[in-house]
Amino acid sequence: GGADGFVLQVKTNDIDTVEWMQTFGGINDEKVSSIQVLDTGQLILGGTYSSTGFFGTNSSQSLGMNDCFVAFLNNDGNWQELLSFGGGGNDELTALVPLSNDNFMVVGNFFGSFQCGNKKVSSNGKSDGFVALINGAGSCISLKSYGGVGSDSINSLSHIDGQIYFTGTF
Repeated sequence: GGADGFVLQVKTNDIDTVEWMQTFGGINDEKVSSIQVLDTGQLILGGTYSSTGFFGTNSSQSLGMNDCFVAFLNNDGNWQELLSFGGGGNDELTALVPLSNDNFMVVGNFFGSFQCGNKKVSSNGKSDGFVALINGAGSCISLKSYGGVGSDSINSLSHIDGQIYFTGTF
């Protein structure tokens, strides 16, 4: 298909030797926009896909033009769980951070409506940003949109000492 994504592991002192590599993709464009290492050594990836995205033996069908994904790999690079969320428009995940108690937070942007689990928000204007809190079982605990009547976005996220910071444009 179009552009596909990958995750690659090398050692810091030997970048010439690939320890493992995993790819994912489908018939359209997919990309990773955030990667984090959990305390367990597991990797958590976040990004965007369209149509059907294939992540090893896991796959997901987008609800609209582009949807968001969160995928987990074990420390050997094997695909584990896959979560997806979005709406009928062009949605993108821009960042994620692990939190305590196996929870994690994701941020991104959407147009129209956006759904994470059984939570749903609608944009106030053209595009808005979203913030979702997801538990270790993959359930959406909380979903909030941020934006006004124009095009608004959330571009980055940081977690420091129990505080969450995110940046964007309006």
